[in-house]
Amino acid sequence: MVFYGFQKTTLIDYPGAFASLVFTGGCNFRCPYCYNPELVNTHTIPQYGSKEIIEHLKKQKGKIEALCISGGEPLLYRERLINFIDEVKSLDIKIKLDTNGSQPQWLKKANVDYIAMDIKTSREKYSQVFMQNENVEEMLAKISESIDYIMTYGKDYEFRTTVVPGLITESDIEDIAKNFIPGAKKYYLNQFRPQITLDESFGNLQPYSDDTLQKMANICKNYNIDCHIRAGYSTEGTQHKF
Repeated sequence: MVFYGFQKTTLIDYPGAFASLVFTGGCNFRCPYCYNPELVNTHTIPQYGSKEIIEHLKKQKGKIEALCISGGEPLLYRERLINFIDEVKSLDIKIKLDTNGSQPQWLKKANVDYIAMDIKTSREKYSQVFMQNENVEEMLAKISESIDYIMTYGKDYEFRTTVVPGLITESDIEDIAKNFIPGAKKYYLNQFRPQITLDESFGNLQPYSDDTLQKMANICKNYNIDCHIRAGYSTEGTQHKF
């Protein structure tokens, strides 16, 4: 398996653990505010083989406690990713997986310790982040299946939404809280920060105020959701680092 980014050490990507971080290439979503456009459209970036990653983890055994797998959408790699995860787990290393929730059949096969799933927006607006050939209702059913699995998985998880002006309003947050993740034990609202985005026009948006973010967080609490604001995060997940 090939990865398109490899950060040997990180203290912020796996809660409470000293970790390494890898990025897969390719995504089946086209979020206009995506901050990793080089992973969505092209693979003309440095590549790292799975053997190189495994050798690093072996050499750092006892120091590196976890591996974070981000993207792109890692679960598009199906059996290759599952096999890679199993190999890493054999080293007694924890794994955190970032996903958009579109591949529940493979999510259920992934032997991971922590799942971080992006909730992009309300059901009504989700079509704005899909590729044009996707059936919206089928994709929403898959996303709901992933959410149900995560919330009954029995291990650590978080849901997170990047609060992008226009794509996310207070009513969208209420829809997410009420219809997607009521009772979620961990939900983060990530502040949007203008920067390099898949759709360049999104790089000029003015982020919401802190007061607006707090109003959104309060809405979530009405649905028994443990909601927090990540004001320092630019978008959901981790920004690709070459």
